[in-house]
Amino acid sequence: MPLLPILLAVAARDLFLPVAGRIRDPLHDIRTTVTLRNPSKSDAHATVHFIPTAGTPTAPNVMNVVVPPHATRDVDPFGDGYALGALRITSDQPLLANGRIVTPSSSASFDARSPNEAITSGEAARLDGFTFTHAADETNRLYVIETAGDALQYSVIVRDADGKVVAQNLHLIHPFEQHGLDLDHDFPTLAARNATVLLRGMNGGGSIVAAAAISKRSNGEITAREMQVTERRDPGLSWPEKAAYAAIALFIVGTALRRAA
Repeated sequence: MPLLPILLAVAARDLFLPVAGRIRDPLHDIRTTVTLRNPSKSDAHATVHFIPTAGTPTAPNVMNVVVPPHATRDVDPFGDGYALGALRITSDQPLLANGRIVTPSSSASFDARSPNEAITSGEAARLDGFTFTHAADETNRLYVIETAGDALQYSVIVRDADGKVVAQNLHLIHPFEQHGLDLDHDFPTLAARNATVLLRGMNGGGSIVAAAAISKRSNGEITAREMQVTERRDPGLSWPEKAAYAAIALFIVGTALRRAA
């Protein structure tokens, strides 16, 4: 099935950045800067919500921001405090947003996605360009954020360069939770080059967006991987359409019965 890439960013009042944070220790110096762009004619009153990675003790927090009309504003939601997780950005005006993760030697940019770009049960998305060598200085990490306020069971499937499934596992994400998955740890015996990671929604009413970061410890280089939707489920008829067709069917049946009488 063909990919459904996002060719143009779409402004929205609710946006999710799957990965963001601030890490500073003897081995890391990583910072995230968020750029908000307001394409509307009015001030945008936005709130940046930090969602810590599931299972970590870091507390969530919020930052209120005003972005003038037709302007951009860079914000640092973290300061010097340790944080790793995701961001949710809500606003009274549609915004565009991205996060730039910066190390002393490189940077990588991740786009914030609206819930309309998420996948849910019966849908799938892929991220390309993974190499699994389990080298000590290279990591493959996948970041997933739930966007609908409901739980979702989803699978992470790895395909090799020929499209063959070589590994997979299953996860359950809770409402507005963020998962930071270490793929090298999750698939410890996997060896593959030019691999693809496929995300598939399995069960539940939740929906997810995702991004990946491939990093090299030797020089701090980070490479971003964005998800591309590959499958959308057929929504079928809406409830109003179903009700209308049901009413028409009942009318036809009633007319036929009256004529028979």
